[in-house]
Order: sequence, then C-alpha cells, then structure tokens
Amino acid sequence: MLADATPEDQALLGHLLLKAAEIGRSLGVGDAFRLVVNNGAGAGQTVFHLHVHLLANKKFSEGTLGM
Repeated sequence: MLADATPEDQALLGHLLLKAAEIGRSLGVGDAFRLVVNNGAGAGQTVFHLHVHLLANKKFSEGTLGM
C-alpha cells in the first residue's frame, strides 16, 4: 500500500509513474488519462498490493473520480 511506502521506495514509485505514462502513450491516450491509487479497504482497495489504475477514453472534469 502507498501508506506503507518509505523514502527507500522513492525510485520504485517514480518508476511506477513513468511506466504508467509509457502505457498511456502506447494506448494512444498519452495526454489524456487519470491515475488512481486506492489505499486500504476504506478507499476501495480490493487487491492489496500497490498498483495504479489508468483511466482513459473519457472526458474528465476536475473534482470527479471519473466514475
């Protein structure tokens, strides 16, 4: 979970975001996607390891979660 990350995880977390951007580019949505990290069951996390959700192909507005 992200809440368990430490300063030693900084390089890995940066790599995760760079890979998400790479995947966005490969899908053709490189300039219009949203990343979501659910942290803990109270936030809707159901798979309990750190991962990101890449949401795309939808018009997003500020203040929404894209649902």
